[in-house]
Amino acid sequence: MDYNLNKEHKSSTRDAFSKMMVFLREERKSLTIAFVLMLANSGITMLTPYLIGYTIDHYIVTKMYRGLILFSGILLGIYITSSVTEYLQIKIMGTVGQRVLYSLRNAVFNKIQTLPVKFFNQNKAGDLISRINNDTDSVNRFFSQSLMQFIDNIFLLIATAVFLLVINPKLGSAALAPAIIIIVFVKLVNPLVRRKNAVSLKKFGLLSGEIQENLANFKTIIAFSRRDFFRKKIEEANNENYKASIIAGLANGLYDPVI
Repeated sequence: MDYNLNKEHKSSTRDAFSKMMVFLREERKSLTIAFVLMLANSGITMLTPYLIGYTIDHYIVTKMYRGLILFSGILLGIYITSSVTEYLQIKIMGTVGQRVLYSLRNAVFNKIQTLPVKFFNQNKAGDLISRINNDTDSVNRFFSQSLMQFIDNIFLLIATAVFLLVINPKLGSAALAPAIIIIVFVKLVNPLVRRKNAVSLKKFGLLSGEIQENLANFKTIIAFSRRDFFRKKIEEANNENYKASIIAGLANGLYDPVI
């Protein structure tokens, strides 16, 4: 059986997410609270422009300063509420991410203990450490930050579309038309971004493996005067990791002007 971690495995995002849902079964209550806070924060975000426009049209233009002061107080209360809900959401999801990370690392470590010796012969120690530490930390960032941001953006997009179409269907349709181009662009770019990120993670794992093994065998390297050889290997691995990271960063940057 081939135990090479760097071998390409084809799996869909849905399959990967369904496997990760196992670690979220104990976090349903926290996720529900965070989701409610996210909806409240998104609703406040959508309500704020409407209140500002209403205040300008009905109180600033007509110079009714009493109403202006009243609505300014309401907006201040809304901003404070938004800050509180956002803080609570970040705190809850940060806690959830840490607990998921704890469970995930325990599961990975327990799985490693059941693997045969052939697995460790085919994979470098540094690559394993990179998977246990860095890759699981990426999962933590996804659950603590990206997951709710993704849901929040979807909700805001739908709410904004409905809001624009209700106010002015023609102008709203014109404003939302570029969304079709954005969706097509993301569909086309997504496979490229995934491939470049996979290559970057692979190169980083190889670099970690080289560093780990060289440090573990440092006395042997010094005894046999092989410093130049291993220095060259580290430099080559570092250069490959640098180039892969730059390319992956550029690929991810394609999303920035769009999303």
